[in-house]
Amino acid sequence: MMIYVTKADGGRQPFDRSKVYKTCSKMGLPKGCIEAVCRRVEERIYDGIATRDILRIIREEASVFDPSYSWMTDLRSAISRLRSKPDFEQYARLILEALGFHVAPNQLIRGECVEYELDGLLVRDGGIYILEVKHHVNPHEKVDLTIVLKVRAIIEDLLSGYEKGINQVKVSGGYIVTNAKFTDHALRYARCRGINLLGWGTDEDIEKVIVENKLQPLTIVSDLDEGELRILTDAGIVTLRQLTMFTADRLSTITGISVDRCRDILAKAYEASKKLEG
Repeated sequence: MMIYVTKADGGRQPFDRSKVYKTCSKMGLPKGCIEAVCRRVEERIYDGIATRDILRIIREEASVFDPSYSWMTDLRSAISRLRSKPDFEQYARLILEALGFHVAPNQLIRGECVEYELDGLLVRDGGIYILEVKHHVNPHEKVDLTIVLKVRAIIEDLLSGYEKGINQVKVSGGYIVTNAKFTDHALRYARCRGINLLGWGTDEDIEKVIVENKLQPLTIVSDLDEGELRILTDAGIVTLRQLTMFTADRLSTITGISVDRCRDILAKAYEASKKLEG
């Protein structure tokens, strides 16, 4: 009997064992345990199961081999826990800097018609790009065509303003950075109009950039409560790598979180980093 999985958008697709294997591998689960987890998942799934429930089962079965998987979350869910402003904007800047951009955040520039509050300007290899950052609490939502149209319209007005001497910024194009996917219409229009997309499953894939540059967010440690998370991100700490640069005493001093709790947070951060780096 064919087992179908219900995706976040309500669509259905056949269960694919290779996706479970890939998820386990991304989690850093040892190869010797992945097959066992895959078998247990196959035993527990049922027709119509939601993808989020498959992920929950994977973590439950993985934690049998290593309890740390009970407090580690997946990358997509982790990014969704960041606040849109300022956390994800800061996180996006770190990702773009890893790609070789100089990032000038929060720019106000006038076009021929109106002024624009931009999330930033990106500079690389002589090119200047406007930045649009879109964060979704539900990472399975999609960025639609209207956002790409908006960016294109801003570029055109800024260029008109440049030609008339209203601003001094000759824009080369735009970048949209998101923790979500784009609709097919958004993807097609962006490729046609030269808008660069950095998101889930795009040509320049945000997941790949994060993994290759070891920029996993601190929210990989899922048992950080909302108060702790806000305190840490307000201190400018948004990645695991940033977190592991602290001692417990220093982290406690700058955040006001108890030294014992800081030791626990850092121990988990070190453990998560070790697993994710393979």
